[in-house]
Amino acid sequence: MFVKDTPPVLFGLTLPLHLAATALLFVRHAMRGELAAPLRGLKAALKDLPVALAARREAQAARTVGSWEIARAMTWNPADLFGRRVVIKPRRPSRRAAP
Repeated sequence: MFVKDTPPVLFGLTLPLHLAATALLFVRHAMRGELAAPLRGLKAALKDLPVALAARREAQAARTVGSWEIARAMTWNPADLFGRRVVIKPRRPSRRAAP
């Protein structure tokens, strides 16, 4: 879903963090002796990467909200991520809307 659904600007900004978090999860699973399932998942994801990229092109062509509007709707507080907190922000009017 990260490859398919992340807007272009956010993709570049968040990819390093996404890769680091994935690597940490792999280390955690390895320490628990549970590495087989994550490796199968990674293998399946890489095998289906061309399909995900095609779906990404389709989704990005049909999008109606810009990258920065999505970024404003997201929480950027690491404590929210680590605490698995639900953060609901009030919807702001789109800058693209006509006056």
